[in-house]
Amino acid sequence: MTVRHVAVLLFVAMITSFAGVSILVVRLGEDAKWSAWFYAVPFIWGIILTSLRCPRCRHHVFKHEAKLFGVRWTYWSPEMRERCIECGFPFGDSS
Repeated sequence: MTVRHVAVLLFVAMITSFAGVSILVVRLGEDAKWSAWFYAVPFIWGIILTSLRCPRCRHHVFKHEAKLFGVRWTYWSPEMRERCIECGFPFGDSS
């Protein structure tokens, strides 16, 4: 399974978990005293999603860098590039 497929599956799992939990909390109404714990599932999916790494060099897939005014900035973005920015490994090919 490719890195791109894993990222898409985790993103879909995170969104559907969040939607399901939101519906559950709305349906329970005021009885949802523990609703914060229900949101732990999509939160964990999000953590797993951001921890995806390149199979070759182990660089984070969603971690990007930009150079502005001679200073190198690191930021996290939901955009997934076609290739790893460190080693050039293609994320669409089988890994």
